[in-house]
Amino acid sequence: MVRLPIRCMWIATGNNPAFSNEMARRLVRIRLDARVDQPWRRESFRHPDLMGWVRANRGKLVAACLTLCQAWVAAGRPRGTRSIGSFEDWAQIIGGVLDVAGVNGFLGNLDEMMEASDSEGAVWRSFVETWWGRFGTAEVTTASLYELAFLVEPPLPINAPDEQGRRVKLGKALSKLRDRTFRLATHAVQVKALGVRQQAQRWGLVLSQEKDTPQAHLSTAEPVKSGRIGRIAGGLSEHPPTQNHPSNQYVREDGEDREDVSHPYEGVPVGTIKRFATGKGNADKAAIIAAMKARGFNPADDNEADALALLLWATSAQGGLA
Repeated sequence: MVRLPIRCMWIATGNNPAFSNEMARRLVRIRLDARVDQPWRRESFRHPDLMGWVRANRGKLVAACLTLCQAWVAAGRPRGTRSIGSFEDWAQIIGGVLDVAGVNGFLGNLDEMMEASDSEGAVWRSFVETWWGRFGTAEVTTASLYELAFLVEPPLPINAPDEQGRRVKLGKALSKLRDRTFRLATHAVQVKALGVRQQAQRWGLVLSQEKDTPQAHLSTAEPVKSGRIGRIAGGLSEHPPTQNHPSNQYVREDGEDREDVSHPYEGVPVGTIKRFATGKGNADKAAIIAAMKARGFNPADDNEADALALLLWATSAQGGLA
């Protein structure tokens, strides 16, 4: 293999271009905003024929660039504080040269640029957000995720002539996402391959402890409780079974032991049930009712729809008890 140094830089212009994730991470964006409706008709340019002026003053421009570099050398070659993965030397040297020249903000728009340019990553991030909202950390198959592929906007890029081909493409795409971390609204999750069972690849999302992700963001804002609920003495004990309170005994306030016919329970955040039923954690009452009707039920009101959604969550493989 022949290795050659790269001594050139590619520069391109475009109107709000979109890039793949692999291209976006290799770009430094300079955004020009003329703040006028028809920028090509402006007449107030300092150099109306810019390319002609550059060719005529090439020597002066090269000398100015070399002067900036010499000033950086004289200042002790300080390194810039921002960097780009795989281009560390370039980013830190250029950043250092600009810092010495008093030009601040180099690479300060990386997050904004990635958000605006990474159209492919945005699609997959939306898909993972929907995945998290519907299944959370539950183990799922590619077939289960296929149903979500067309719920996101825009749809996933898994075009194929038939459904089987699209399912195969989704499986291959998920394989490329393995161990990739996605930062969602309040936390970060990582895509994990959980092995093959019953001839089906299993997938899951796990919470990722990013260095810049506050621990508080990884917990739900909705308090949940657990305990046991039943008929004895009004029915509710907030203490799980222990040596002093075995699961088949219940201690009344008068000290008398009675048989415990209660059942363990666990609180579930409302948003979890809404996401399970509709795919959205902030769904309104009408959406819950519509989701239950779509599953073949006919709830009389929103309370009955909520109860059905909770029942389906609790008895599903993605939810609580099954």
